[in-house]
Amino acid sequence: MILYFDRFQIALFTLLLPFLLQAQGGNKGDGKNLGNFRAFLKAADSLFSTPKHDPFADIPFDFDQRAIDSIAALYPKGTVHCVKNRPTLVVEVLNPITGRTWMDRNLGAHRAAISVNDSMAFGDLYQWGRGPDGHQCRNSKVTDQISNTDQPGHGDFILISKNWRIAVNQNLWQGVDGINNPCPKGFRLPTDYEWKQEVASWGAQTIRGGYESPLKLTSAGRRTTLKGEVFVDGYGVYFGSTPKVPYAMGDVSHIYYSPSELFADRGSNSHFSITNGSSVRCIKDRSAK
Repeated sequence: MILYFDRFQIALFTLLLPFLLQAQGGNKGDGKNLGNFRAFLKAADSLFSTPKHDPFADIPFDFDQRAIDSIAALYPKGTVHCVKNRPTLVVEVLNPITGRTWMDRNLGAHRAAISVNDSMAFGDLYQWGRGPDGHQCRNSKVTDQISNTDQPGHGDFILISKNWRIAVNQNLWQGVDGINNPCPKGFRLPTDYEWKQEVASWGAQTIRGGYESPLKLTSAGRRTTLKGEVFVDGYGVYFGSTPKVPYAMGDVSHIYYSPSELFADRGSNSHFSITNGSSVRCIKDRSAK
């Protein structure tokens, strides 16, 4: 094995070497010398050992606090960012076929995807219509208490099969001024029509086509409302904002990936409930500059 040291490490080791030799060469019965030798060995081992890998070390986010605050200010007031001081960067990407501009990553993602199963690009998992109150964090706590307001007042993931809100509100994610729009300034949830246009522009109507599109969609998984478990098994759901008519909480626009195919704009199937935690990708509103 070849070790590579920087100048500081070499200089420090040079200074320590005489003491190490002296400690090692001392009387074997001298506990003090032996203790010093062991202490020096421990320090040297700490100095030259490989540090534990920071999972975010490869993600460029070397902003000072002022820059971080300016990014966070683009999001709705009170937005909970699941990794402290790491608000989702707002980077635009254009689909030249549809002419529409989107964010290049899911809300909560640390980067634009580099593969269809890139965990750093998965991001958060929202319940349809809820704001960014912390429930979208993959490790958020769970509760079985249904809310009677548009904002539950907590960041727990609500375990329920039909709706997290007692009385259905169809307008929670409608447009940039939607009550609980979680997207940054100038962005919103895509409508049913916008998702259909996007999917139609892909070379293949599959999850692979979604990844190979400008949006680089991933199989980010989903969170169930049975126990709040997160499953990452090749599936992915991306919400839209459009309620269907007649409206039912189990029937809103979204696209749904299975490992082998894509179901565009399907409101119900055996694997999907809109109260499940699902991915959000924001589209730029045409009125935004």
